[in-house]
Amino acid sequence: MKAQLNRSRLVVKVATRFGLALSTFAPLLVPTAAHAQQYYYPPPPPPPPGYYGYHHRGYEYGDGREVEPHALDLGLDLEGAAPLNMPTLPDGTRFQGGSGFKLRLGDQIYLGPGLRITPEVAYAYEHLFAADDYGNAYDWDTSRLLVGVRLGFGRFISPSIYGHVGYGWRNTGDPTLSNAGGVAGDFGGALDFRFWRHLQMGAHVEYASIDAAPYAPSWVALGFHLDVIL
Repeated sequence: MKAQLNRSRLVVKVATRFGLALSTFAPLLVPTAAHAQQYYYPPPPPPPPGYYGYHHRGYEYGDGREVEPHALDLGLDLEGAAPLNMPTLPDGTRFQGGSGFKLRLGDQIYLGPGLRITPEVAYAYEHLFAADDYGNAYDWDTSRLLVGVRLGFGRFISPSIYGHVGYGWRNTGDPTLSNAGGVAGDFGGALDFRFWRHLQMGAHVEYASIDAAPYAPSWVALGFHLDVIL
């Protein structure tokens, strides 16, 4: 009886110590549930002004009006001409002035606020008035095919500079002087008023010449021009 009681006490003692040991190491043996850590990612910054997908547009001088990076420029120049360095011809013919026009087709490229460059092609015609001592008129007609570029600045009031080079020819009404052609060019400046993004107008002054021997015509032109921007 006593031996049985001792065994019972021993079993209880061992069970108690095992329970204490199990309670001590249970947190290490039982895996705990994983908790994902939450991180806050700020939203990406907005795209820069004027960027939409894969097509870049600019803003007209920072005032919020979108402009295309390219635009078709159709230009018309009307002008008067003052001949330069034109001698009196052997028959007494003298030059007394002139008038003409120029048609331009270009690609106006927006480079940034207040800055545009326009590569262009042009056809120019100038009629130079001439007469001899007897009142006979021997007017000269000049034509030029040109390529060139103009650079414009500003927004509402826009000065610009430009230049062209190409080929030109002159036709005279004088039977003693043959027609001729050669290298032609011009350079000048303009002042435009841009009241609307699709229309600009202004005045210009330029120097022009045609290297057509023996009398190579050259002149200064002053006139008015109009550009339609599409």
